[in-house]
Amino acid sequence: HEMRVVCALLLCVAPAFAATYLEQHSFKNPFQEFDAFGKRVVPYWELSGHAFANKHFVRLTPDRQSKRGLMWNNQPIRTDAWSIVLEFRISGQGRTLFGDGLALWLLRGRNREGQFFGVTENFDGMGIVLDTFKNEELSHVHKDVLLLFNDGTADVTTRLDATLPGCLANYRYHEGRDDFSVSNVSLLKITYAKGRVVVKIDEAGSGSWKTCAITESIPLPDDWFKGAYLGLSASTGQLADNHDVLRMAFYELGPDDEEAPNFAETERTEEPSPPEKASDLPSLIESFTKKHISSVQKEMELMQATLEHQLTAVDDHSKTTIAKLQKQEDESKRRIAELEDRVNRIVDARLQALESALGQKIEAETGSWMMPFLMFAGVVAVAFVLAYRKYRYLIKQHLL
Repeated sequence: HEMRVVCALLLCVAPAFAATYLEQHSFKNPFQEFDAFGKRVVPYWELSGHAFANKHFVRLTPDRQSKRGLMWNNQPIRTDAWSIVLEFRISGQGRTLFGDGLALWLLRGRNREGQFFGVTENFDGMGIVLDTFKNEELSHVHKDVLLLFNDGTADVTTRLDATLPGCLANYRYHEGRDDFSVSNVSLLKITYAKGRVVVKIDEAGSGSWKTCAITESIPLPDDWFKGAYLGLSASTGQLADNHDVLRMAFYELGPDDEEAPNFAETERTEEPSPPEKASDLPSLIESFTKKHISSVQKEMELMQATLEHQLTAVDDHSKTTIAKLQKQEDESKRRIAELEDRVNRIVDARLQALESALGQKIEAETGSWMMPFLMFAGVVAVAFVLAYRKYRYLIKQHLL
């Protein structure tokens, strides 16, 4: 009887899902692995463009204009029923002007870099686009979350209209707010099974999910996703934002599974209960101690993540400033070279005119006392020009 009660209790606290977590299609921070050159890497994933990995997040694009970043899973999908949960953060300094957005892809082959949120417009497969740029000309068809399909032959930008599945959602964070924190995140969930796609979003990472799109029949064969590759991309144009991804969980669904579990469900811990008798007190103290140690560790991790986020911004700003200064220095050198060339041409022209005038004067006054004087003046003028050129050369070589 006691054994049955224990078993019943275990069933009550056991998770209601049996989906299988596939590590080869997932990632999570902290990113602690490095390549031979000391650069952080994400296992099973390849980064390109302006994307780079920090310890606590992968930044697909910085808050700078005209950037594109991609990360592609190097393992093809081998299941035809799956669910994905992505934790991401889109944030920046712009209060009202920002863009362009982030996208999750399942494509035939790893798509090359392009203009459409980091990939080419004629992609082959399915994409879920998080579009933060509200173009006034297309405001009547704009959706913050958009589900797209393409067969690899057409330009998907010619098919954007109000009939496409998607929704409006407020998942972008303004870093200028006093209450902004690196703990501000959003969640995206995509589930596919038996030809049906469901897209949900948790705008503020609070556990409140909103269904954005449901497609009962996709324009792809039933087993199309077997062999497809999973990818993430982001881009900026004239407007910009930081596009960060923190973790992603890929689950293979069983026959009775509806969708992937949320991160909160997989990380749930039991609270210690009050002791029933004095002999349980030591174990309770140990349990509470572990709990508080875990709490302190989380606070330290948050501080580290905050510092990393701020230092990344400072580093990016420093690199941008140095690049601008270098460009200005190159432009200054070009203008100085043009000015020197112009001065040299003017000096040469005047010198030639002086030599010609001297020659004519010498011919006109041959034998007079002026001839030695004019010759001496010409020699002095030539020597002065040569000395001036030598002086400019030494200045350019930093020898004076």
